[in-house]
Amino acid sequence: MMTEKDKIRECLVQILNDVKQMVLSTSNQNSPWCATVFFAFDSELNIYFFSTSSRRHSKEIAVNKRVSGAVAREHKLDLEEKHRGVQFEGKCTLISNSEVNEAYDLLRKRFPSITKFHLLKDATKELYKIHVDKFVLFDTLNFPKDPRKELQN
Repeated sequence: MMTEKDKIRECLVQILNDVKQMVLSTSNQNSPWCATVFFAFDSELNIYFFSTSSRRHSKEIAVNKRVSGAVAREHKLDLEEKHRGVQFEGKCTLISNSEVNEAYDLLRKRFPSITKFHLLKDATKELYKIHVDKFVLFDTLNFPKDPRKELQN
């Protein structure tokens, strides 16, 4: 029998599989910022993305590794529609040399047009990994009476 934690994890994975862009939130000196990035994730629900080192969010991650984010399916303005989305918080770091191939494989699987050459030819591109501490699932489809669920990672 599936536990509630297993069901929450299953719903998180469904949404993460269905959506390919996330909103990433960073901050520096009490000033918040959001950016939209393409992402992939692994079996431990770590999130991977690539970005240019000159972007504001990349510069802020270099100073403050704590990030948050949101992944949501597009919804119609319809009260009858079932709403589903994921928010998270965690620690974001540049990927170490030993993790580059794994991260690249995950991103390439989701985005077949990305080639290692395109990703790594420009020295300004960097690969990041977010170790998620906590997910918050909002899912009126699978949990209609209590749609907000937390999962500590």
